[in-house]
Amino acid sequence: MRRTDREVKEFQEILGIINQCDTLRLGMVDQGEAYIVPVSFGYSGSGDMVTFYFHSAAEGRKVSLMARNSLVTFEMDTSHVFVEKEKGCACTMNFASVMGKGRVEPLNNIEDRMAALKLLLSHYTDRQLPIEQAAAAGTNVYKLEVKRENLCCKRH
Repeated sequence: MRRTDREVKEFQEILGIINQCDTLRLGMVDQGEAYIVPVSFGYSGSGDMVTFYFHSAAEGRKVSLMARNSLVTFEMDTSHVFVEKEKGCACTMNFASVMGKGRVEPLNNIEDRMAALKLLLSHYTDRQLPIEQAAAAGTNVYKLEVKRENLCCKRH
């Protein structure tokens, strides 16, 4: 990171920024071209690992790309504040962002899917909503495990 003065290194602080984000953007490669797709997510963090969970339709470009290559990148950001200066070109934008890379894996076990979907819903509602087993069985659910060394976090 070029601006090390803006780097966030404390793992708990990174988790706090992740908690403020409402969209995770997955980055993949499709025949040599970049492909980015926004997803809703839930997460858990412990030790030096963050695990993100997201869902998907049963088929589509994202599903095909992840099946071909499970290595993905991601980006999320929050806390956007435009900072106006007297000179227009001196303006800036305050923000916090988290980026990283890891491997995506489908969750095939129904209990794992249900637990992941509960985390996803609780990220947006701050409460536990019931998940019907039939709904979880009919939904593709994925996990993205990211080691601390593969995370980059910045605050400005």
